[in-house]
Amino acid sequence: MPTKLFFIKFVHSIILWWQVVCLGYLLFACIMGSFNILVLLAIISILLNGLLLLLNKGRCPFTTMAEKQGAEKGSVTDIFTGLGGTQYFQSSYSVVHH
Repeated sequence: MPTKLFFIKFVHSIILWWQVVCLGYLLFACIMGSFNILVLLAIISILLNGLLLLLNKGRCPFTTMAEKQGAEKGSVTDIFTGLGGTQYFQSSYSVVHH
């Protein structure tokens, strides 16, 4: 795998896990009934991600960058999740988008 493609997938994976942490923290904060700066940060992060996808016609910019670097596909299922996470995201993604 070329270095640029590896870097794109690595950054894409970090962003994915950041969004997972944000969603998990929002769930925790709702259960605990708390609102603080971290809740606000998580909400803004998720909204910015949604806005970015909206402005890019529903396509992640990292997908386009990965494909330009030679990836057969640069979709959300082509990230570094480890421990079989890719299969989970593939099945979840296909249920939601098909």
